[in-house]
Amino acid sequence: MTPYYSNHAHRYRSQRHIQAPPKRIWKPILLIVALLIIAGELTYLSLWSAWSAVTVWGITTTENSRLPLERISAEIELLLTHTHATIIPNNNIVFFPRTLLSNQLRQSYPEIHTVTIQRNLLQRSVTIDLLPRTEIALWCVEPAACYFIDNEFMVFRQAPQTEGVLLTHVTDTSNTPVALGKPLLHGKLITAIIAIKDRLDAIGITVTDALVHDPPDITLKTSAGYELYFDTEESLENQVNNLKLILEKELNPMPATLHYIDLRIDNRIYYK
Repeated sequence: MTPYYSNHAHRYRSQRHIQAPPKRIWKPILLIVALLIIAGELTYLSLWSAWSAVTVWGITTTENSRLPLERISAEIELLLTHTHATIIPNNNIVFFPRTLLSNQLRQSYPEIHTVTIQRNLLQRSVTIDLLPRTEIALWCVEPAACYFIDNEFMVFRQAPQTEGVLLTHVTDTSNTPVALGKPLLHGKLITAIIAIKDRLDAIGITVTDALVHDPPDITLKTSAGYELYFDTEESLENQVNNLKLILEKELNPMPATLHYIDLRIDNRIYYK
Protein backbone atom coordinates (compact mmCIF):
# COMPACT_ATOMS: atom_id res chain seq x y z
CA MET A 1 0.00 0.00 0.00
CA THR A 2 1.24 3.44 -0.90
CA PRO A 3 1.50 5.72 2.20
CA TYR A 4 -0.55 8.84 2.20
CA TYR A 5 0.45 12.18 3.70
CA SER A 6 -1.84 15.09 3.98
CA ASN A 7 -0.73 18.44 2.66
CA HIS A 8 -0.81 19.88 6.19
CA ALA A 9 1.54 17.28 7.64
CA HIS A 10 3.95 17.59 4.71
CA ARG A 11 4.00 21.35 5.02
CA TYR A 12 4.74 21.17 8.76
CA ARG A 13 7.59 18.74 8.28
CA SER A 14 9.17 20.93 5.61
CA GLN A 15 9.00 24.01 7.86
CA ARG A 16 10.63 22.10 10.70
CA HIS A 17 13.67 21.43 8.49
CA ILE A 18 13.86 24.95 7.04
CA GLN A 19 13.34 26.94 10.23
CA ALA A 20 16.06 25.34 12.39
CA PRO A 21 16.98 27.36 15.48
CA PRO A 22 20.05 29.68 15.03
CA LYS A 23 23.47 28.42 16.19
CA ARG A 24 24.89 29.88 19.40
CA ILE A 25 28.01 31.88 18.36
CA TRP A 26 28.30 34.09 21.42
CA LYS A 27 30.52 31.65 23.33
CA PRO A 28 33.47 31.81 20.87
CA ILE A 29 33.07 35.59 20.70
CA LEU A 30 33.29 35.90 24.48
CA LEU A 31 36.33 33.61 24.51
CA ILE A 32 38.11 35.77 21.92
CA VAL A 33 37.29 38.95 23.84
CA ALA A 34 38.61 37.40 27.06
CA LEU A 35 41.84 36.36 25.37
CA LEU A 36 42.32 39.85 23.93
CA ILE A 37 41.81 41.38 27.37
CA ILE A 38 44.35 38.99 28.90
CA ALA A 39 46.83 39.69 26.09
CA GLY A 40 46.38 43.43 26.62
CA GLU A 41 46.99 43.11 30.35
CA LEU A 42 50.10 41.03 29.80
CA THR A 43 51.38 43.53 27.23
CA TYR A 44 50.83 46.39 29.65
CA LEU A 45 52.51 44.56 32.50
CA SER A 46 55.50 43.57 30.37
CA LEU A 47 56.00 46.93 28.66
CA TRP A 48 54.77 49.91 30.63
CA SER A 49 53.90 48.96 34.20
CA ALA A 50 56.21 49.66 37.15
CA TRP A 51 56.64 45.90 37.55
CA SER A 52 58.63 45.72 34.31
CA ALA A 53 61.04 48.60 34.98
CA VAL A 54 64.67 48.06 35.92
CA THR A 55 65.10 48.92 39.62
CA VAL A 56 68.85 48.36 40.05
CA TRP A 57 71.74 48.41 37.60
CA GLY A 58 75.48 48.57 38.06
CA ILE A 59 78.84 48.57 36.26
CA THR A 60 81.73 46.20 36.91
CA THR A 61 85.20 46.35 35.36
CA THR A 62 88.80 45.32 35.99
CA GLU A 63 90.66 46.56 39.06
CA ASN A 64 93.05 49.02 37.39
CA SER A 65 90.72 50.13 34.64
CA ARG A 66 91.09 53.66 33.29
CA LEU A 67 87.56 53.75 31.91
CA PRO A 68 85.66 57.01 32.63
CA LEU A 69 82.96 55.27 34.70
CA GLU A 70 81.12 58.47 35.69
CA ARG A 71 80.66 59.51 32.07
CA ILE A 72 79.65 55.99 31.08
CA SER A 73 77.10 55.85 33.92
CA ALA A 74 75.59 59.16 32.83
CA GLU A 75 75.29 57.91 29.24
CA ILE A 76 73.56 54.72 30.40
CA GLU A 77 71.14 56.73 32.56
CA LEU A 78 70.25 58.87 29.56
CA LEU A 79 69.77 55.84 27.34
CA LEU A 80 67.36 54.26 29.86
CA THR A 81 65.05 57.28 29.61
CA HIS A 82 64.48 56.67 25.90
CA THR A 83 62.53 54.04 23.98
CA HIS A 84 63.35 51.57 21.24
CA ALA A 85 61.12 50.04 18.57
CA THR A 86 59.09 53.28 18.93
CA ILE A 87 57.11 52.24 22.02
CA ILE A 88 59.23 49.96 24.26
CA PRO A 89 60.97 51.76 27.17
CA ASN A 90 64.70 51.10 27.35
CA ASN A 91 64.46 50.46 31.08
CA ASN A 92 62.15 47.50 30.52
CA ILE A 93 63.71 44.43 32.19
CA VAL A 94 62.00 41.99 29.79
CA PHE A 95 63.04 43.76 26.58
CA PHE A 96 66.23 45.40 27.89
CA PRO A 97 68.18 46.64 24.82
CA ARG A 98 71.41 44.76 25.43
CA THR A 99 72.66 44.90 21.83
CA LEU A 100 71.79 48.58 21.49
CA LEU A 101 73.56 49.49 24.74
CA SER A 102 76.61 47.36 23.95
CA ASN A 103 77.07 48.87 20.49
CA GLN A 104 76.58 52.43 21.75
CA LEU A 105 79.14 52.05 24.55
CA ARG A 106 81.76 50.48 22.30
CA GLN A 107 81.25 53.21 19.71
CA SER A 108 81.43 56.02 22.25
CA TYR A 109 84.39 54.56 24.17
CA PRO A 110 86.93 52.78 21.93
CA GLU A 111 88.86 51.74 25.05
CA ILE A 112 86.07 49.25 25.83
CA HIS A 113 86.85 45.86 24.31
CA THR A 114 83.84 43.83 25.46
CA VAL A 115 80.45 44.63 27.01
CA THR A 116 78.65 41.82 28.84
CA ILE A 117 75.12 42.50 30.12
CA GLN A 118 73.34 40.17 32.53
CA ARG A 119 69.70 40.47 33.66
CA ASN A 120 67.89 39.19 36.74
CA LEU A 121 64.19 39.19 35.90
CA LEU A 122 63.03 38.44 39.45
CA GLN A 123 65.08 41.20 41.04
CA ARG A 124 64.65 43.46 37.98
CA SER A 125 68.38 44.20 38.06
CA VAL A 126 70.99 44.59 35.33
CA THR A 127 74.77 44.15 35.60
CA ILE A 128 76.97 45.69 32.91
CA ASP A 129 80.52 44.30 32.82
CA LEU A 130 83.07 46.33 30.87
CA LEU A 131 86.35 44.74 29.77
CA PRO A 132 88.86 47.44 28.77
CA ARG A 133 91.49 47.07 26.07
CA THR A 134 95.08 46.39 27.11
CA GLU A 135 97.80 48.50 25.54
CA ILE A 136 100.86 46.80 24.04
CA ALA A 137 102.43 49.77 22.27
CA LEU A 138 102.54 53.54 22.09
CA TRP A 139 102.21 54.87 18.54
CA CYS A 140 103.29 58.48 18.07
CA VAL A 141 102.76 60.64 15.00
CA GLU A 142 103.71 64.17 14.06
CA PRO A 143 103.19 66.62 15.61
CA ALA A 144 103.75 64.91 18.99
CA ALA A 145 100.44 63.02 19.25
CA CYS A 146 100.58 59.54 20.79
CA TYR A 147 98.00 56.77 21.02
CA PHE A 148 97.65 53.48 22.86
CA ILE A 149 97.44 50.39 20.62
CA ASP A 150 96.15 46.97 21.74
CA ASN A 151 96.88 43.47 20.43
CA GLU A 152 94.16 43.90 17.77
CA PHE A 153 96.00 47.03 16.54
CA MET A 154 93.06 49.19 17.63
CA VAL A 155 93.78 52.88 18.27
CA PHE A 156 91.76 53.26 21.45
CA ARG A 157 93.02 56.18 23.54
CA GLN A 158 95.29 59.20 23.25
CA ALA A 159 98.27 59.15 25.57
CA PRO A 160 101.21 61.34 26.61
CA GLN A 161 104.62 60.24 25.35
CA THR A 162 105.89 59.75 28.90
CA GLU A 163 103.59 56.74 29.35
CA GLY A 164 105.50 54.70 26.82
CA VAL A 165 108.45 53.89 29.08
CA LEU A 166 107.33 50.29 29.70
CA LEU A 167 105.65 49.87 26.32
CA THR A 168 106.98 49.41 22.82
CA HIS A 169 107.40 52.99 21.60
CA VAL A 170 106.95 53.65 17.88
CA THR A 171 107.34 57.00 16.11
CA ASP A 172 105.63 57.16 12.72
CA THR A 173 106.78 59.83 10.26
CA SER A 174 105.16 58.27 7.18
CA ASN A 175 102.12 60.61 7.36
CA THR A 176 99.76 57.64 7.64
CA PRO A 177 96.44 58.81 9.13
CA VAL A 178 95.56 57.61 12.64
CA ALA A 179 92.00 57.75 14.02
CA LEU A 180 90.59 56.85 17.43
CA GLY A 181 88.36 53.79 17.34
CA LYS A 182 89.90 52.54 14.08
CA PRO A 183 92.52 49.83 13.45
CA LEU A 184 96.03 51.03 12.80
CA LEU A 185 96.90 50.77 9.11
CA HIS A 186 100.46 49.63 9.85
CA GLY A 187 99.43 47.52 12.82
CA LYS A 188 101.37 44.43 11.73
CA LEU A 189 104.57 46.44 12.09
CA ILE A 190 104.00 46.41 15.86
CA THR A 191 104.04 42.61 15.88
CA ALA A 192 107.31 42.62 13.94
CA ILE A 193 108.90 45.26 16.17
CA ILE A 194 107.99 43.37 19.35
CA ALA A 195 109.33 40.11 17.87
CA ILE A 196 112.64 41.79 16.92
CA LYS A 197 112.94 43.42 20.34
CA ASP A 198 112.56 40.05 22.04
CA ARG A 199 115.26 38.51 19.83
CA LEU A 200 117.62 41.42 20.43
CA ASP A 201 117.07 41.28 24.19
CA ALA A 202 118.20 37.67 24.07
CA ILE A 203 121.59 38.72 22.63
CA GLY A 204 122.04 41.69 24.95
CA ILE A 205 120.83 44.55 22.70
CA THR A 206 118.28 46.95 24.19
CA VAL A 207 115.91 48.83 21.87
CA THR A 208 114.80 52.24 23.11
CA ASP A 209 112.62 53.38 20.22
CA ALA A 210 111.29 52.30 16.84
CA LEU A 211 110.91 54.57 13.82
CA VAL A 212 108.57 54.02 10.88
CA HIS A 213 109.24 56.21 7.85
CA ASP A 214 108.89 54.01 4.77
CA PRO A 215 106.97 50.80 5.59
CA PRO A 216 107.73 47.91 5.61
CA ASP A 217 111.21 49.15 6.59
CA ILE A 218 111.77 50.09 10.24
CA THR A 219 114.59 51.65 12.22
CA LEU A 220 115.36 50.54 15.78
CA LYS A 221 117.35 52.80 18.08
CA THR A 222 119.54 51.01 20.62
CA SER A 223 120.67 52.04 24.08
CA ALA A 224 124.27 51.95 22.77
CA GLY A 225 123.45 54.81 20.38
CA TYR A 226 123.54 53.10 16.99
CA GLU A 227 120.55 52.22 14.79
CA LEU A 228 119.41 48.97 13.19
CA TYR A 229 117.59 48.85 9.84
CA PHE A 230 115.15 45.96 9.25
CA ASP A 231 112.80 44.93 6.46
CA THR A 232 109.69 43.47 8.15
CA GLU A 233 108.64 41.62 4.98
CA GLU A 234 111.82 39.55 4.98
CA SER A 235 112.82 36.86 7.47
CA LEU A 236 113.34 38.53 10.84
CA GLU A 237 115.22 35.50 12.15
CA ASN A 238 117.74 35.66 9.31
CA GLN A 239 118.28 39.37 9.82
CA VAL A 240 118.91 38.91 13.56
CA ASN A 241 121.28 35.99 12.87
CA ASN A 242 123.20 38.15 10.39
CA LEU A 243 123.44 40.83 13.07
CA LYS A 244 124.88 38.34 15.57
CA LEU A 245 127.51 37.22 13.04
CA ILE A 246 128.72 40.69 12.21
CA LEU A 247 128.84 41.69 15.87
CA GLU A 248 130.93 38.62 16.65
CA LYS A 249 133.31 38.77 13.68
CA GLU A 250 133.67 42.33 12.38
CA LEU A 251 132.38 44.61 15.13
CA ASN A 252 134.04 43.02 18.13
CA PRO A 253 134.83 45.12 20.03
CA MET A 254 132.06 47.56 19.22
CA PRO A 255 133.37 50.78 17.60
CA ALA A 256 132.48 53.86 19.61
CA THR A 257 131.61 55.73 16.40
CA LEU A 258 129.15 53.14 14.99
CA HIS A 259 126.08 54.92 13.54
CA TYR A 260 124.00 52.15 11.97
CA ILE A 261 123.83 48.54 10.76
CA ASP A 262 121.67 47.87 7.71
CA LEU A 263 120.26 44.32 7.65
CA ARG A 264 117.60 44.73 4.95
CA ILE A 265 119.47 42.98 2.12
CA ASP A 266 119.90 39.25 2.59
CA ASN A 267 123.53 38.09 2.94
CA ARG A 268 124.74 41.67 2.64
CA ILE A 269 125.27 43.81 5.71
CA TYR A 270 126.19 47.47 5.59
CA TYR A 271 127.32 49.52 8.54
CA LYS A 272 128.87 52.85 9.21
